[in-house]
Amino acid sequence: MPGGERSMKGCIAKDANGDYLLVPQRGKKVRLSTSGEIAAHLGQQVRLSGAFVDADDADADSARSGGGSSGPGKHHPVREFRVLKVDVISATCPAVPTKKK
Repeated sequence: MPGGERSMKGCIAKDANGDYLLVPQRGKKVRLSTSGEIAAHLGQQVRLSGAFVDADDADADSARSGGGSSGPGKHHPVREFRVLKVDVISATCPAVPTKKK
């Protein structure tokens, strides 16, 4: 795979658009490109093996901009993690500590 195979650890979540995400304890959420196997692991802490790929995000951009104000035919690549293997670490995700002000 281009860029090489990687592994990441975090919790599987689903966003408002129905896309699956890996939520690490630190860092940004990662959008997942999957074949449906991820649905069985929603809410679990996992280690994913796979690679980052560019995905076309025209539909998501159109929804975010309120109807495609970015212009017709404009597509923005989005980095997704293509999952090749899922290893369950825990059946539940650890509680996220809240930040004190």
